[in-house]
Amino acid sequence: VQNELYLLLKKYGVSPYSLNLQILTAHFDVFYRKQPKEGMQILINALKLPLNTREEAKVKMELADVMVFDEKFNQAILYYAQVEENLKNDELAHEASMKMAKANYYKNDFDWTFQQVKVLKQSSSLLIANDAIALFLLISDNSEDSTRTALTAYAKADLLLYQKKNNEALSGFLNILEKFKGDSIEDEVLLKIGQIFEEKKDYLQALKFYKTIIENHKESVFIDEALFYSAEIFNKKLNDNSQAKPLYERVIFEHPDSVFYTEAQLQYRKIRGDNSL
Repeated sequence: VQNELYLLLKKYGVSPYSLNLQILTAHFDVFYRKQPKEGMQILINALKLPLNTREEAKVKMELADVMVFDEKFNQAILYYAQVEENLKNDELAHEASMKMAKANYYKNDFDWTFQQVKVLKQSSSLLIANDAIALFLLISDNSEDSTRTALTAYAKADLLLYQKKNNEALSGFLNILEKFKGDSIEDEVLLKIGQIFEEKKDYLQALKFYKTIIENHKESVFIDEALFYSAEIFNKKLNDNSQAKPLYERVIFEHPDSVFYTEAQLQYRKIRGDNSL
């Protein structure tokens, strides 16, 4: 992939017309080749091109993402703030606000993050609003302990996940699960572990962790996710519709406010052979 990207870049040259290709190459260098300096250089060079405000914002956004990867959180926050300032009310500005909140969270500035996500919960973008609510709940549910030990460990493991260091992240989350068993952070950790196993295509392990949420954390805000993700694995990965159907059913009837409601309904109807609806 790396060679293909560089060959394409050589073919089309470094100009505003190949901007998306430059951003993609930088992203690949940083997140997959773990070469932040190389990726950063591509983006810094891109900023020297004659770009319009939106194009410049796209480069700065990627540059900020790279800074977070490299744990240069203050510099990242600065770039996100510039995007937010230069593209007021644009979708990209809202995305920058959410990413800024995340950068503050990774650097353990939980109070500042909390204030940011409190506002972002009202975002017109469903995706941003959902991310903001999840982060808001994570911080509010795990701030009884003034040292926020579990929350700090969780943010560290979460950052490893962002850096695509999945094995290290998995170790971190498993360690939290062991250390803070029965604490309010447990359901969040179980969900993360399930998602990591799912990404590793270890579906049976993923199901095991989702099942723990379903059975032991009936009041969890993540129960609809655990139900839906489990249903999707049975339906699309294990071709076991008899197991998927009741899980989709539970999302539909028990969690009508879930963001997965529409998709669960669609899949449920397909399984029933109800294609006309």
